Amino acid sequence: MKPNPIIDPQTLSIDLGSKTEAQLFRWFLASLLFGKPIQQTIARRAYHTLIAADITSIDKLAKIDWDTLVRLLDQAHYVRYDFSTATKLIQIATQLKTKYGSLSQLLQYACNTHKLEAQLLAFNGIGPTTTRIFMQSIGPLWFEQTAPHDYESAIHAAAILRRHKFTAYIIGGAVRDLWLGTPPKDFDLVTDATPKHIMGLREFTHAQYHDTSQAYGVTRVQFVHKGNPSTLEIATFRKDIDAHHGRRATKITFASLEDDVLRRDFTINALAYDPATGFVIDYVNGINDLEHRLIRFIGNPIIRIHEDPLRLMRAVRFKNQLGFDYHPDTVKAIQTAVSTGVIETIAIDRLRDELTRLLIHPSRHKAFRELDTYGILARVLPEVTAGKGVRQPPQLHAEGDVWQHELLTLHNLPPHPSTQLAWAALLHDIGKAPTKREPRQKHDRIRFDRHYAVGAELATTLLRRLRFSTRDTRNIVWMIYHHLSIDDLPNMRPSHQQHMLGHPAFQDLLELHRADAAASWRSGETRHRKPAFRAIERLWHHYQTSTPEIRQPSLKRDIGIDGNWLLTRFAHEFDLTNRSVIGTVLRALDNWYRDEGVTDEQAYIERTRQLLIQHDTPKLVI
Repeated sequence: MKPNPIIDPQTLSIDLGSKTEAQLFRWFLASLLFGKPIQQTIARRAYHTLIAADITSIDKLAKIDWDTLVRLLDQAHYVRYDFSTATKLIQIATQLKTKYGSLSQLLQYACNTHKLEAQLLAFNGIGPTTTRIFMQSIGPLWFEQTAPHDYESAIHAAAILRRHKFTAYIIGGAVRDLWLGTPPKDFDLVTDATPKHIMGLREFTHAQYHDTSQAYGVTRVQFVHKGNPSTLEIATFRKDIDAHHGRRATKITFASLEDDVLRRDFTINALAYDPATGFVIDYVNGINDLEHRLIRFIGNPIIRIHEDPLRLMRAVRFKNQLGFDYHPDTVKAIQTAVSTGVIETIAIDRLRDELTRLLIHPSRHKAFRELDTYGILARVLPEVTAGKGVRQPPQLHAEGDVWQHELLTLHNLPPHPSTQLAWAALLHDIGKAPTKREPRQKHDRIRFDRHYAVGAELATTLLRRLRFSTRDTRNIVWMIYHHLSIDDLPNMRPSHQQHMLGHPAFQDLLELHRADAAASWRSGETRHRKPAFRAIERLWHHYQTSTPEIRQPSLKRDIGIDGNWLLTRFAHEFDLTNRSVIGTVLRALDNWYRDEGVTDEQAYIERTRQLLIQHDTPKLVI
């Protein structure tokens, strides 16, 4: 993991070498505070403020009153994140205390850095940045330093192939990342061994390969390394024959390492590392492009793009996520290819996945601005670019048109949002363009009547076009529909509050609300004015810390009132053959229970009779 050059335990007077629970907690708290995208001086002030208030253990953090914690964070000017941070600090402390008891027990249970990383990321509220900060100083002191498990596994698999007289190289993005000093996400091997040869080795067993579009020539194997099961993709050296759009219809033949390298997209992704010698093999001047931080296609860029148009999107992703620049030939090729409409031939599932990779990365704001600049976005998501030039009321949106607001909303998301949150942020205002209404009177303003509902309908069509899952579509559309009504949450009836707070996407909706508000610059106000989220966050904190019975009261569970109860007491009095009436009455009773907390059964009998009469339910003639 790359070290954080700014925060260090010693600068905060934390003695991790003592290995005491008190010092561990201080470092854990600092990691949580510094893990936010906030000025380091403010994070440092917040840390010292909380320690001075005697919040010096997991137990004390778990027990502190939420309002008190918010006040302390406010004192430290940790303003933009005080509500959400207070909620997550208490939530994380409570989870850690319940599951492990202490940080010392967490480390003891982890055994090694790989398990510790997984355990930290499993907490709701701990992201990659916080994990990296915490582990950069904990790892060397608590655990034996080893290479990443995936790297060791790749080296081990290469050694197996060499023992059987085959060559084997680590190739692609892993070599690029190792050269840049960043942890690779995965490791791929290439070899001169054919799939038949590979599966003939006793050390390997076959693992199912899911990507049928490129399965030929790629063998997914399972093997055991240091007592742990490992899975790895091993590709036989390949050469394309008659490459087609998206590579789906591309035929391949087994070839040499050089042929395999030359079929790849960018020079920086075409380096091969020989574990046996420690040398990097470079046929395409990729090392030079890494040193100069350039994105350059291998060979003729136009041919490369037409072989697989998704490479247009990948160029934008690598350029922005790595912080590189384009080679001049890359720029010309992108402009030429987009004008031909080749982008529209990308398979829907691949396009969706590539857009998602762009959205969930911290560079999303720059990447989507670039997609727009090159005309790519208008071809793949015209509903989004429809917001360009759509003016907003300057009293509420001094930042500019709808498109500028959409970009700023993306910018203000957490660094690593969920897929559903990222897409909801991108699409939350696509209903504004078709609903815009100019001022009708002198003191009126531009309005977007029911744009949340129209946007939800447009998003449903768009997400289905991109073949999102039913669950993703449902949650994203729900956030878009409610991205304004969440403002009214504190004033809603308890039944409505419980329905909204209990929705599986509410946590993401809250983050969308925060980003949306931060992206709305009001005329005459400070740009980063603190939104009034305290009441909403307090409700959310109370909901999370309540028992399931309090979170979601149940008329059936708590009082025993359900369809059978209704039929037993009223079937002799009313004609209840219309089952929709029964459902409507039960929902009304349930909301009454949630809102008023009535527990007297006689009151429900009288209320039910009134509701049945209101619904014109026929009375039985005896």
